Amino acid sequence: MLFGTAAGMLAAGILVTTEQFFSCTTNARLDTLFSFWITLALYLLYQGCVQEPPRRNICLLGWVSTALAVLSKGPTGLVLPLLTMVVYLFLTKSRHKIPRLAIGTGLVLVAGLCCLWLVPACLQAGADYTRNILLTQSFGRVVEAFAHEAPFYFYLISFPLDFLPWTLFLPAAMLYFWRTRHEQTLFLFPLVWWATVFIFFSGVSGKRNLYLLPLYPAAALLMGKFLSDVQSSEEVQKQVAQWKLFTVPCFMVGVLFISTGALLFALLANLMVPFQTTALGTVMLTAGGIAAFGAGIILLRAQRRHGIQANAPRALLIGCALVSVLWLWWIKPVLETDRPEKKFCETIQKTISPHDALYASFEPEFFNYFLHRYPIPVVRDPAEVERLIRSPSPSYFLVKERDFKRLPDQLKNHLLVLDKADIGHKTIYFLTNTPRT
Repeated sequence: MLFGTAAGMLAAGILVTTEQFFSCTTNARLDTLFSFWITLALYLLYQGCVQEPPRRNICLLGWVSTALAVLSKGPTGLVLPLLTMVVYLFLTKSRHKIPRLAIGTGLVLVAGLCCLWLVPACLQAGADYTRNILLTQSFGRVVEAFAHEAPFYFYLISFPLDFLPWTLFLPAAMLYFWRTRHEQTLFLFPLVWWATVFIFFSGVSGKRNLYLLPLYPAAALLMGKFLSDVQSSEEVQKQVAQWKLFTVPCFMVGVLFISTGALLFALLANLMVPFQTTALGTVMLTAGGIAAFGAGIILLRAQRRHGIQANAPRALLIGCALVSVLWLWWIKPVLETDRPEKKFCETIQKTISPHDALYASFEPEFFNYFLHRYPIPVVRDPAEVERLIRSPSPSYFLVKERDFKRLPDQLKNHLLVLDKADIGHKTIYFLTNTPRT
């Protein structure tokens, strides 16, 4: 819609080959769903408000998507689309279009759709749940984080690393957009989208790399537009060929691709370590090695006397896609075989039967999934904790290290530590009240 089919396809490829986005979408996180609703909401609001003629029904569908974003991860789902649209309209001197957003009706629609779930949930779960979901989990993370607290500059360091390998080409893209800012202004929308999300989450007390996931489609759109222009315009090719900001990253990534191809050939020839794979695996690795080697050669030869080669962006994308596939199918499974949380869950499954009682001192979403227990009861009341520990019936517990240390010594004496593991930034204990022989 903004830049044409070629830029859109390049943006899609860039998005799926971005390290952080790729990792999150293969780990089934709510942040991926949240990012989808944010992206859809911005698309619909832009279509209904900015495009001519304005379409109120499209805007209302955007507010429905906003409501689903709120239901996915809280009020941020409302703040980000609304703030992005308003800031964009102000910067483009289009304040007269703000009424087209139907903000009043949209807020009522969002509130109504959210209350369809929120009100029954709070009535059923009680005051503690209501306080937690409305205050601690929402506004508490913004004002004073109870977890993942980090300084305001956290994302200035993390985003460049998480947007690799495309971070290497960001300086050239920024220079290009600055020099062409008067000829083309459509890139301002994804730029405002990116900046709004980045600045908002930088001001939030709690920070994690994956919180920035909603801005990755905007960053991919900008990079897709830049590479599309390099691919299609000889004038841009000649201009970019003079920039070390583009040719040096091309050289660096080209060397990486050639090294990857050479490594695959060495593995298949058993020149490094004993290596065996299936017939299909041999074919795929051979094809991957050839593709990586070829993409690297193209990028090393990207700088010509009269301009960048038109196929350089395509070679760059193919090489990055290849590396992503190799990571997903071969490298990541090998690395995950020794992950402590996986071994921890295997220990738990070997220790307890499906009928044994298992409790947790925290919300055990990770363990609900990997232990196939829906749900694992959460026990926080001190009296109930003491009753379960002193009970003659065998019970098992997943307890954070800080919760375990807070237990009175007389209760600790009734517990046996079966195992422990570092899960994220927490240490989790696996305990039982019945010593095993």
